[in-house]
Amino acid sequence: MKKAATQKKAVSAWKWIEPSHEISHYLCARCVAKYAAGICFTMEDQPVSADTNQLPKNGHPKTIQLSSNATLFWRVFTPVFGTVFFTGLMLVFWLTDEEELYLPVNVWWPRAITLIWWAAWILIVRNTLWKLKRIDVDDTHFYVTNYWTTLRYPWQDVARIEEKKRLGRRIVHFILKAPGRFGDVLSFLPGSSYDTWKEERGKTL
Repeated sequence: MKKAATQKKAVSAWKWIEPSHEISHYLCARCVAKYAAGICFTMEDQPVSADTNQLPKNGHPKTIQLSSNATLFWRVFTPVFGTVFFTGLMLVFWLTDEEELYLPVNVWWPRAITLIWWAAWILIVRNTLWKLKRIDVDDTHFYVTNYWTTLRYPWQDVARIEEKKRLGRRIVHFILKAPGRFGDVLSFLPGSSYDTWKEERGKTL
């Protein structure tokens, strides 16, 4: 009798909730059984807006990546694999005996050429590729990383912004008022969002 009364009370509770058309309620598997004891949890089904701009930012401003996604390739992979290739090629001619190379010219010619190639590659990497950074910005700061260390600068530290072309590619320079850990010139390959950001923010070049 007691069990039947409990089930009857649970069913009546369900029927009491069901007619409501203002709020949709979800009942867990144990909710009906616990309702008789006065323990029942309901959850209001509220639709989530598709506009993510309306979502809270938890106090953190939205950041935009200004540098290209190819920065990692040019900044890390290209210098590493290029240096390994030219170093290996140079060592082959410098460490192998002349009799084993079977060259039609004096062995010092290929040795000198490979040494010049290696030195030129190191110079290119040092002056161009190795200086590329990833840049992310928000309204008050910009963030610079070389993929090992990340630094944050306020916009007040920027003296001017310049654009130049090297090796056929456009490179943007943030010129700082005073040199920091990465120097006073922060260079990066502009990504697809850079031009839009420049127009919206009115940054003068």
